[in-house]
Amino acid sequence: MVVALIDLTQDPQRPMKPPSLPRWLEELLTFLKKTSQRDQAGRYREIFVLPSRRTLNQSQRREIESHLELLVGFDDMTPDHNQRFSAVTLTAVSKMIMALGGKKLSDLTGEAKGEAYMAALNDVPCWAVEEALRKWYRGEFDKEYDYSFPPAPAILRKHARDEQYMLRYRGQRLRNLLQAEEENGI
Repeated sequence: MVVALIDLTQDPQRPMKPPSLPRWLEELLTFLKKTSQRDQAGRYREIFVLPSRRTLNQSQRREIESHLELLVGFDDMTPDHNQRFSAVTLTAVSKMIMALGGKKLSDLTGEAKGEAYMAALNDVPCWAVEEALRKWYRGEFDKEYDYSFPPAPAILRKHARDEQYMLRYRGQRLRNLLQAEEENGI
């Protein structure tokens, strides 16, 4: 049986968004568990395990390692790292201010607002900012917010960082999968 490995193609509608995991890998992660297992010296240690019929082959390991490298690149897509990512973030924030800002702002007011957002988002990946704004436009956060207005810089930062943390969590799960041992007794 041939299994399609990780598809690294990007979503054309959101080219900066990290690719999702393929079904085979999502399924494999459901079998990953942390357990205490006795080592050769008779001591117990916490390890990640997979059922023997689910252990990784070399091809799968290479694909997961490639995906991990890709994820690190997405985590570095911050305004602090690159002027291009700064421009993407500033464009996203500017569009949001224009779409939800209400009355027309003076040039100085608009510049000050942009600087406030950039100060809050300088270490956050641009794709995470775009994803947080997409969810803001869709009203996908708490009911406490009034989505007809832009979020405060700190609120946008919080939601964008949540997107970044989800990506980091995915990376940690993949590293755990690479370290997983065969479960005893299966």
